[in-house]
Amino acid sequence: MIKIKKLLKLEGVEFNQFYRLPLSNPINKELNDCLLAYAYECLKNNENIDFYNPNLIHYIRATETEFFNKKDGEYCEKEYAASSNYIEIMNLLRDNNLIDDASLETFKESLENTQGHFRENDIGEFISASKLSSWISGEVEYGGNKYFKLDGSWYVYRESLDQNLNEYFKNFDFENFAPTLPLKSWIKKNEGLYNLSFKNNEGFIVGDRAYLNYIEIADLIKVTDDKIYLYHIKKGLGQDTRALINQINNSARFLSYSEDEESIEGLKSYYKSISNKHYSGGEITIKEKRNIKTLSEDDFIKLFKSKRKISFVFGYGSNSELSIQEEIIASNSRIAKLSLIYIIRDMKRTDYELLFERILLDE
Repeated sequence: MIKIKKLLKLEGVEFNQFYRLPLSNPINKELNDCLLAYAYECLKNNENIDFYNPNLIHYIRATETEFFNKKDGEYCEKEYAASSNYIEIMNLLRDNNLIDDASLETFKESLENTQGHFRENDIGEFISASKLSSWISGEVEYGGNKYFKLDGSWYVYRESLDQNLNEYFKNFDFENFAPTLPLKSWIKKNEGLYNLSFKNNEGFIVGDRAYLNYIEIADLIKVTDDKIYLYHIKKGLGQDTRALINQINNSARFLSYSEDEESIEGLKSYYKSISNKHYSGGEITIKEKRNIKTLSEDDFIKLFKSKRKISFVFGYGSNSELSIQEEIIASNSRIAKLSLIYIIRDMKRTDYELLFERILLDE
């Protein structure tokens, strides 16, 4: 709550547009029922929603998540679950008898009985166990008022919040915060295959699902003579926006706060992770002036220790004819809009620039 209050003060969005409901407020149960009904409808329609462990800032660093039902002993595990969407996780849980979606009532009951917890490394303890009913965030209307749930808390907001948020984005010039050269079109591929398609493209290193201290530094790394672009990419402006923003925040924090020795050891570990994930455990390759060259561990470290400016890129695939500004304003997700304002504010406090790119989605 304090973070959101500071955010809205700093960015000129009036704080009195919404407030958090006390956990003891009896309306919370009705709001949760409305949200679970919406989640069930989305599942039946194969539509994704915001579905993350409430401890999101650590959950996106999780290497392993375990879903379990203490009552009947059923369980299953998922590596890097934060990279999977709501439908993918629901399908996994259904296949392992942890979710019953035969009716709304059985769905709600299984969300109450099934929990999820995670760990941030392969030998660590599982933490932050919580019922899956608390993993769902979203927005509902009830009794003539509008509410949104974020990380376990309900907020009520006024109609004027939309006007305040949209006014902020109307005054933000996205065209001045875009990479010099756009990425190629996103053609009939999932996110992983799209990222992999940049392997040995001019200046690119594939970093998708490669981790540094359990943080995904970038889906794609692009190296130029004077810059290093760290791309974080998702399809669409929706339920994945908050996770994408938290990835950028975690990545920027690590690069900002690491001491030289820690940073070098971290970059060595990151090089190995990229190598194992995308370059068969050997040296990373990169195309430079139309020639494929190898990039040793030392070369990789020197890149990040050079005077090249590091830029984070918030990239999303879309086939909309609207501008980025218009598309964000048209979005119905107030959570996504608040998250975007949050990352814009936070990145101003670092030495890195934040850029935005909409990738042409051709499906």
